[in-house]
Amino acid sequence: MHEIVNFKKVDFNNPVPYYIQIKDSIRSIIEQKLLKPGDLIPGESEFCEYFNVSRTAVRQALDDLYHEGLIIRKKGKGTFIREPKILERFGQKITGFYQEMTSKAYLIKTDVLQNEIVASNEEIAKYLSKNVGDPLIFLKRLRYLNDEPVLIVSSFLPFDKCKELLTKDFSKISLYEYLENNLGYKLSFGQRSIEATLANTEQAKLLNIRKGDPLLFISSIIFLEDGTPIEFYQSYYRGDRYKFEVELIKIREEGQSNQFLIDQNKSLPSSAGIVKTF
Repeated sequence: MHEIVNFKKVDFNNPVPYYIQIKDSIRSIIEQKLLKPGDLIPGESEFCEYFNVSRTAVRQALDDLYHEGLIIRKKGKGTFIREPKILERFGQKITGFYQEMTSKAYLIKTDVLQNEIVASNEEIAKYLSKNVGDPLIFLKRLRYLNDEPVLIVSSFLPFDKCKELLTKDFSKISLYEYLENNLGYKLSFGQRSIEATLANTEQAKLLNIRKGDPLLFISSIIFLEDGTPIEFYQSYYRGDRYKFEVELIKIREEGQSNQFLIDQNKSLPSSAGIVKTF
């Protein structure tokens, strides 16, 4: 446990509410890395005595820090400093999970839940420019970072272009690297949407969270250089472990991009849409 005397005391002459001062004091210690992920912090009664405030003020401060993702409560064990959220850039380049997380020195593990042929339904056929009933590769994976399950991703790819995927072990190799390096496809651009949703029973079990916990739902189509869609996927990211950073650029009047290849009338499905993998 960290020495409680290192926390800045409450200034009772300061008009800032006590719980905010307590919260800022604890956050400051975390930001200075004097408390590190996994460290146990003092309990409510200890904080009450140290800050000389009511349990209500301490509890509100800790609740705020919990909702900000800075601390985690473990029943019967106490309150601990949480691992920082996983940052993933959302926008300007197509990068697979493996490449993105390897570059940040995470330990990656993948469980392949399904790798099989399925028939395209009307919704998926629209996104992959196929006919209803056409065969597709369905690849569903559970991804881990540092032995913690953080992401479920379900990919649909055209069977006629990707039949080799059925015999590959994607617990050990990257899908995007295989598409480019082994099949010779050049992934050029994509269309992506993101929204908040809640975990259902199966998602909660796989991700080791509670039913109803927040998830980030991402739906995407990846295109080749000639505008052919090569993958449609849906991903569910743990909301308590992920945040996305978006890079913005100004498109000048005379500028051109691959945007014209995307059908703006083909909106990607929401988490309540037709395409469901759970």
